[in-house]
Amino acid sequence: MKKISIFIFTLVLISCSKEEQKKAGVSDETAKEAEKIVSKNGGEGCYIPYQAKACELVDKTTIAQIVGIEAKDIEVKDAMKELHEMGKNKDKPYKGSEYANCDYSWKDKSGKTYKKKVTDKISVDMPVGGYVQIGNFTPMKSIESFKQMYRNVSQEEVNKAFDKADDKLKEKGFDNKQITNAKELGKELTAGRNVTYLEGIGEAAALITSKMTGEGVELIVLINGNTFKVSVNIDLKNQAENLSVAKEVAKEVLKKCE
Repeated sequence: MKKISIFIFTLVLISCSKEEQKKAGVSDETAKEAEKIVSKNGGEGCYIPYQAKACELVDKTTIAQIVGIEAKDIEVKDAMKELHEMGKNKDKPYKGSEYANCDYSWKDKSGKTYKKKVTDKISVDMPVGGYVQIGNFTPMKSIESFKQMYRNVSQEEVNKAFDKADDKLKEKGFDNKQITNAKELGKELTAGRNVTYLEGIGEAAALITSKMTGEGVELIVLINGNTFKVSVNIDLKNQAENLSVAKEVAKEVLKKCE
């Protein structure tokens, strides 16, 4: 759990432009430190060729068939394209792959909207649509390690983990405001978090749900010394329906590592 708040904060930093970083009060030194954290994390084995080009794992035509929409309506985005430039040789281990992913998103052509709950007190009108995300390649030694990483934890463990993360971020030079923001976001993401193990997908698979993701799901799959994540959140579908889509997408990703 300690990893979560550092992970969140790092993603915020590396996804911002230099101008946005300056507006947020992020120094060049802090941004460089975030890049160092990223550079030490990456997948191995059969997914190496895809780590810097996750959007080539599954084409949007296949995603469209699974979801039941037209391929032309799907927007595909390499969410960490700039980060990928750190990996010049795409066939060797790319250490940014734990933070790399591909987004497939779309909006309902009907123009329908729905109330999306942002916080307990705030809801906003959002167009009906959905997204699928694939990526986050991470080396994992064994099923035992997988189940230790992805498990249900007590609130006491969560609090201790974030306290340790505070100390780690302070050591890295992040100021109190930055640490507080990362901690608050991390706590929102972990609120109501639940892990369920699934059978018949890869060597092991964990379904993760939380209060923030609502009916959306995260499916973490272990195969050949790597894990990858498939996230699905299709508006107006329930959790079981989103999970069904995630499983089909995961099967396509697994084909690349058989």
